[in-house]
This record gives sequence, structure tokens and C-alpha cells, in this order.
Amino acid sequence: MKDEFGSKLFYEFVRLRSKLYSCHSEVSIIKKVKGVRRNVVKNKLTFKDYLDYLISSTTKSVDQTLIRSKNHEVCRITQTKVALSNNDNKHYLIHNRYETLTWDHHRIMDSM
Repeated sequence: MKDEFGSKLFYEFVRLRSKLYSCHSEVSIIKKVKGVRRNVVKNKLTFKDYLDYLISSTTKSVDQTLIRSKNHEVCRITQTKVALSNNDNKHYLIHNRYETLTWDHHRIMDSM
């Protein structure tokens, strides 16, 4: 298994859903959002945003600008993407918002 964080100690870790997390380590704050450009994550999202959206059931959208070539013409595109959301469809939420189980876990199957 790969150690993505170089054996650094974490003070806080927030995981909103798959491939959407933030870590406050002894060296820096690491923020990951799949599908959103790194400069947008770096400049528009904070660790406090991750904590706020963990508790609330709202979503945060961000605008990102891309340069694309279509039929040999270069154009600028502005996209609006959902950056932060605690809606996790890959895990089952246990009585509170902080504990989760995968959908095929035996504790879920026993309770159904």
C-alpha cells in the first residue's frame, strides 16, 4: 500500500466521500477533490469548508476556467462543478454523520 503522506502525523482528517478529503498534518494542509482543478482547490477551498460541509447537507459549487481546442480553434470554457458535498452513495451512514460502512458490510445485512 502506498503512503501518500510520507508518514506525517495528522491533527485532523475530514473525508466527505470517495476521493474528496482534507488532512491537516504537522507540515501542511492537504486538500483533494476529484474533477476540480488544483489551482481552484488551492485558492477557493479551505480546511474549514470541509468541516462545515461535513456537518451540513448543502453543496458548494466552484467555477473553473479551462482552455480547450475544438476543431483546431482554441477557446476558453467556464465550468461550474460541485466541489464539496457530503452525499456519499458508496457508504451507508450509521446513526450519526461520522460513521459509515460499505454497502455489503455484514452489520448492514444483519439489520435488514
